[in-house]
This record gives sequence, structure tokens and C-alpha cells, in this order.
Amino acid sequence: MVPQIPYRAIGIGIGLLLGIWAFFVAETRGRIIIASAMAGLFLFPIVIRAWWASTASGIGWAILGVASYIYLRLEGIAIR
Repeated sequence: MVPQIPYRAIGIGIGLLLGIWAFFVAETRGRIIIASAMAGLFLFPIVIRAWWASTASGIGWAILGVASYIYLRLEGIAIR
């Protein structure tokens, strides 16, 4: 059996870590937006039990990670 790389788990992990980092950097309004997006992405496949819900949630986590990265760069925080 050939081992598989868990790309989905990697995307969710990076999105979660960058989202938490952006949460700590953000002001009050930004924290509300980031926290609600993370909670929504977590609960989306639980509430909607369709075959596409988990895929949409994974894509959402990846988009959240990219958006958090862009936000951190705009705040002047360099990720090396």
C-alpha cells in the first residue's frame, strides 16, 4: 500500500494556525469576523450533511488561510 499525503488535513491545519495568529493580531471587529468564519467553517459539514459539504469546508479553510496570510502581511508581520 502506497502512503498518501493528507493534503486536506494540511490545508485545514495551515488555515487554522494562520487564522489563530490573525485573530490575536486583529482588533475587535476583525476578531469577530475571524472567529465567526472559523466557527462557521467548522460547523458547516456538521449542519449540512451533504456529500459536498466537507469539500466546501476544506476549500473554505484554505481560503481562510490565504486571507489570514494577506491580512498579516498588510499588518506588517513577515512570515519567514
